[in-house]
Amino acid sequence: MKQPPNQKDSDRFELYVIQLMRFYDIKRSHIAARLEGNGHTVKRALDPRDSLTTSHGNILLTRKTIEQMLMEKGWDGDPLALWDEYDNI
Repeated sequence: MKQPPNQKDSDRFELYVIQLMRFYDIKRSHIAARLEGNGHTVKRALDPRDSLTTSHGNILLTRKTIEQMLMEKGWDGDPLALWDEYDNI
């Protein structure tokens, strides 16, 4: 059975959360549908540069939704570790 990516072995050219979303087949459109919004807000929240100018509430809501969706798919990692790369920019 294929294992999800490990953050320590993560490809430095792609953020860890994006790798997990790809592995678990979670698309921006799925997140936007869950938030009952459009994909543009999700895209901005996932882009490290755009997230600096995105509403804090939108970022938190998007992050929480992604964490929930990953856990529903069977991911059992540390939710806070997902966002280290974003918060250290």
